[in-house]
Formats: sequence, C-alpha cells, structure tokens
Amino acid sequence: MRKVIAFFLMATWAVGILYILWGPHLADLQARMENVRQERSEWLSVSGTIEEVQFHAATDDNDSSYVLFKFRYNVSGVLYNTAQKWADYTAGYKEAREKAKSQQPGQPVTVYYNPADTRQAVLYPTSVDLYEVSTWWETVLRILTYPSIIIGCAFIWQIITNGKTHNSMKSTTNRAGM
Repeated sequence: MRKVIAFFLMATWAVGILYILWGPHLADLQARMENVRQERSEWLSVSGTIEEVQFHAATDDNDSSYVLFKFRYNVSGVLYNTAQKWADYTAGYKEAREKAKSQQPGQPVTVYYNPADTRQAVLYPTSVDLYEVSTWWETVLRILTYPSIIIGCAFIWQIITNGKTHNSMKSTTNRAGM
C-alpha cells in the first residue's frame, strides 16, 4: 500500500513540475486569447438588452470574481438570448462588483456578434475567459499544478527525513550491539 501511495504522490509532484516547466505553453494560451480578441474586433454590432446580471464572488479578496451577463439581441429579425462571463483576472472583487453595477436588467447595450455565426455574441469583445481558449486537459493541469507541487515536496521531505531517521537508528543500534 505504501508503494501505491508513494507512486501516486511522485506522479502528482511530477505533473506539477512538468506544468511549470511547460511555461512556453502559457504563452501560447495568451496568444490564443489575443487571437480571439482580434477576431471579435471584426464582429458587427447591434443594439441589445440586458436580461440578467449575476455577480459571483466568494470573498472580498477573491480575484476570481466574475460577472455573468445574460442579454438578448436581434439580427435580421431573429431574436437571440445568450450570456457572457466577464472576468478580468488582474482585477478583483471590487472591479467585478463595479462592472456588475454598471449594467442593469432592461438596460440597452451594444452587442457584438459574429457575422459568420450570429448565435455568437458578446458585450465586451476584449474580455476573453481563459476557459474559452483552453482544452479540458489544460484546465485540469492548471487546477492540479500547485497542489501537486506541494504534495510532491511534502512527500520528498518525508522520504528525506525518514531516511535519515531510519539510517541513524540503524547506526545507533549497530554501535550499541557491538
């Protein structure tokens, strides 16, 4: 059983280290986000209406706070209902709260829609959620990175300290037995 746990902990640690060493991939994510922003800059605009505003935050210092805007818009006589998650990962609770207060249900807004697929629309074309450009496994790796490193370091520390304690006990026992 100890070997299974040891293998799991080492594998977990390795995942964390590999992800950190995989830094250039993070630059690729940034480039993908910039591509989405660029594509959206070419989208057409139309008038729409805010339907609902949901503010999401766990604590006052939660920098993963975000706002979900639900809105409707009309393109060529077809009415669409959609939503956009606004998240600025450099901003925190207060900025997200202010963004939520800036739009109220029933308020007219400018909606930017994709002329190639009019079902795709946003209120803030430069706001790209990281999960919009990530694959499922990138998301899992991001979530596991830091816990993996912490668990791995704890495991390595346990190996180092137990190894020394075990060897020093052997040595003391051998000297006492001589």
